[in-house]
Amino acid sequence: MILITRPVEDAIYLQQRLKSLNIESLVEPLFVLQPLWFDVADLIAAKIVVSSKNAIRALAWARASRDLQLYTMSDNIAEFAIFSRFSNVVSCGCGTAKELEAYVLSHFSKDERVIYLSGAEITRDIVSSCLERGFKSVERRICYMMCPVKEFSSNVYDALMRKSISGVILLSRQAAVLCKSLFLKYGISPSFFSYFVMSSRIASTLSCDTVYVSSVPTLDALVDVIERHYYVERKT
Repeated sequence: MILITRPVEDAIYLQQRLKSLNIESLVEPLFVLQPLWFDVADLIAAKIVVSSKNAIRALAWARASRDLQLYTMSDNIAEFAIFSRFSNVVSCGCGTAKELEAYVLSHFSKDERVIYLSGAEITRDIVSSCLERGFKSVERRICYMMCPVKEFSSNVYDALMRKSISGVILLSRQAAVLCKSLFLKYGISPSFFSYFVMSSRIASTLSCDTVYVSSVPTLDALVDVIERHYYVERKT
């Protein structure tokens, strides 16, 4: 069984793909979304760049205008924004924050007002890069934070005690650090598990032998890695 450390609504695709491979999974969010208050009126007439579904959730929570100019990092986030009833949505078609930064630098005018709407933690400082390149009005607004859980749910705890979980999917460094600390809290060695991640940055926080990194940071590539290694690990 594989533990998927994502919010339930974001884990559906992974669960379906794993089920098609006859791999059981459990979903366990390690962080709880906490939207933060901000003046949504300041977003009007600006190009709003978002790199996560959580930023869209925070906008919806704040009852922001549904016709804001939204530029999402990926098609997946764009689809979620449209599903959340935002009507003016453009996908930048990127897979990483680095690619998103390159998109903004090459497609936006330096005279336009740009706001990067993000959580408290970011992997790349897009705003600073834009300002260094001569953009006149670029700023970052923090619209949410992720609060770590203090313990596993009873379902996951029971599965851990039965040693049913042999693999873990981790999609951020913060999730990797928290997951390791929770295992240790329950007296479980983090080295007992195989880990499936989407970047070497995440892998570097684990310090375990069985860490598999997808070739590109996409869910499909991650599933490919799981398909290649999961049953091999189960047999060894």
